[in-house]
Amino acid sequence: MSLSRKRFYAVGALGDGTLYCRFYDKANTENFIDFLMHLYEEYGRFVIFLDNASYHKSGALKEFLKGMAGKIKVYHLPSYTPEPDPAEGQWKSFRKATGNRLYEGAGDMQGSINVMLREKDIPIVKTYDYLAC
Repeated sequence: MSLSRKRFYAVGALGDGTLYCRFYDKANTENFIDFLMHLYEEYGRFVIFLDNASYHKSGALKEFLKGMAGKIKVYHLPSYTPEPDPAEGQWKSFRKATGNRLYEGAGDMQGSINVMLREKDIPIVKTYDYLAC
């Protein structure tokens, strides 16, 4: 068996007890716009809260969002404050569930994550519960 480390990025959006997730080879504006388009095709109009990753604030993304006016509303979380972002805890749960395991490859790991999502092996945070005081 040949061991290798192939990096991939999981991009996700939390909804009402669901996590919509897609995998990409790179974390960049082009892939993030692709993710938003898939999210829009799946759910229609939506509001999304983003951290301050460079590809969340790029000129190309701003142009895309202008074209989607009224369909996608974006709010940015304050810099260096992962605490109000429920997705941060969600990703931590997936890292814990997939860590310390040997996968045949990146596709095998992605498949494992998809099974966890489908089978609800990891409880998904309900955003409104997380934000409610």
